[in-house]
Amino acid sequence: MRAIGDLASFLLSRNQQANLQHVVRSASNAASTGTAGNQAKHVGGATFELSLMDRKITLLDQYAGTIKETEIRVSGMQASLEKIQTRMGDIVNSLALASQLDDPSELTILSNEAKSAFFDTVNALNTKVAGHHIFSGAAVKTRPLPDGETLLNTIKSDLAGATTVNDALAALDTWFETPTGGFDAVAYQGSRSAFVSVALGEDTTASIELRSDDDAFRQVLKSLALAALSEEFLPTQTVSDTKEFMQRALGGLASVSDRFSEARASIGLLEATLETVGHETSFEKSNLQQQKLKLIGVDQFEAISEFEAAQQKLDILYRIAARQGRTSLAEYLR
Repeated sequence: MRAIGDLASFLLSRNQQANLQHVVRSASNAASTGTAGNQAKHVGGATFELSLMDRKITLLDQYAGTIKETEIRVSGMQASLEKIQTRMGDIVNSLALASQLDDPSELTILSNEAKSAFFDTVNALNTKVAGHHIFSGAAVKTRPLPDGETLLNTIKSDLAGATTVNDALAALDTWFETPTGGFDAVAYQGSRSAFVSVALGEDTTASIELRSDDDAFRQVLKSLALAALSEEFLPTQTVSDTKEFMQRALGGLASVSDRFSEARASIGLLEATLETVGHETSFEKSNLQQQKLKLIGVDQFEAISEFEAAQQKLDILYRIAARQGRTSLAEYLR
């Protein structure tokens, strides 16, 4: 059983140990990070400015995250538009030869090429980036269109019954361009509103409006479907009818070329804006961190000296305590 004097000595020793351990931890942290362990004490209790800086840095981190997510989405859009435009260019070059062909087998080859382009275009419009469908507007969890084969078969089925070229063309226009047509009523499953506007900074927002139901995409899909089904629209169809459908498809694709260039330019402008805002956000955060460091920074060499001095005192205290209690340091600390 400890005597009163021994107990007092033990309590004093334990208190010294706790204080020295705190100094060791604080000095070690300051030496490794270059910042004060007790920031409030270091700035004399004037923590309001520090709190403002911390809140601003947190907000900038949120902006940086939003900018990065938006960059990924926009980059996916640009890549998809490039794929579609490339396929459009290829099929336009092929369809330009249709008027010179009279062999049904050669027209079939063109028709099959158009089917492939149609499927590729639908796949591009159904692109999913980071778990989000980028052409579905606000409904990012919903695929905007069925797969290409299903969509083409639906168009073919809905247009069955046309007996003349003009009948088929009118029915196709109705299917793609009217609110009650098959595209709006059956095919497109995305949102009718743009992707939500996102804050990229205090005074900068971005709203991504391009969706799979955009008029330009409808025109491309309609023209590709026209070429893909050019041999299958009419119950009794001539080579001349097939070539007429292909010529109309060629005209439709040519008419939308400028719209695609404008869309890609718009996306490119948004990419440039995101890059600029990203750099500005990074610079502002770095500047704030430097200002904060001026307030809470410490001399690391001084912190190392303080750590070594406190560590030496703690070692001495351990040895004295162990000697007094005729016990090992490990047992003393247990």
